[in-house]
Amino acid sequence: MNMNKSGNQEPDWKVILKGIVGPFKVCKDHKVDMFIWLMFTLVASQLGTIINVINRVIFQGWDFQAALCPESASGNFYIFALVMISSLISPLFISILNKKEPTFNKLKMVFVTLLFFTLIIAAVFYAFSSQNIEVLNFASLKNKDVTADGWQLTFFIITVLASIYAFGLNYLNIHPDEYSALADDYQESENEDVKKIESDIHSSKDDGKGIAL
Repeated sequence: MNMNKSGNQEPDWKVILKGIVGPFKVCKDHKVDMFIWLMFTLVASQLGTIINVINRVIFQGWDFQAALCPESASGNFYIFALVMISSLISPLFISILNKKEPTFNKLKMVFVTLLFFTLIIAAVFYAFSSQNIEVLNFASLKNKDVTADGWQLTFFIITVLASIYAFGLNYLNIHPDEYSALADDYQESENEDVKKIESDIHSSKDDGKGIAL
């Protein structure tokens, strides 16, 4: 349990929830920066895939799910996940080493740990799936009832959400005062403030004029 500024104990689940929601809130608070980053990082990195899918669906008459199959068969979404997650881990480690105040290292270390194991799992899935890739005539998929690899799309979605979270997490250092409630020492400083207030209350017997407080 942790104490808030009113002196009431704050449940641990609420502290954890702040850590989960906080970086996403940064994205909401800075929509323009988020939009620019989203376009140049996520959309631009998948521009080839987007163009291919648009071409198949709009100009060649493919079903949308079938249009994703050639990209899935080539392992494009696995590759995107592996490259993007790897690129997220490095700046997070660097920011942890810099240790600028106020720090958000606890959030970053938990996030980096989750990213690392997601990276390993995605690499294992990609390694096993790529062993049995068949030589396909992609044009023949046009009129077939086929769907893209569900695991690839799952890792793709996880990576997109992780990228957005990482953007917000790195942005905390740019506006530390605005998001100080997520800093490592926030709860400790709150507890110290509460203890000081309690100590002042107990040590104050009167107001200096003989009137009891």
